[in-house]
Amino acid sequence: MFKFLKGLLKKEIVIERKNFQSWFSEKAKEIISEEKEREKKCNEDISQARIDLKEALQELNERELHNPNVSVRELQFMLGNRKAYIQRTEHFLEEFENILE
Repeated sequence: MFKFLKGLLKKEIVIERKNFQSWFSEKAKEIISEEKEREKKCNEDISQARIDLKEALQELNERELHNPNVSVRELQFMLGNRKAYIQRTEHFLEEFENILE
């Protein structure tokens, strides 16, 4: 919308008073249509990113550690960190989904 108004100030447009309402309505419809398309594209991108993130978390959860030859304490520490990371990321996704609804 700001870009539209800024464009109006740069261009000198002569509009008769009686035609202003129809001219403005037409311009507003164009802008609204463009913004709805951009919103739709953003929502699709966000949905795909959420799906990709969920798949990546699932893959991370199923992977084995690079070096399984570590002490039990180190193993528990690494597994605990991974579990905490996955839980926090899933919680973030849930909160994000709640915001979008």
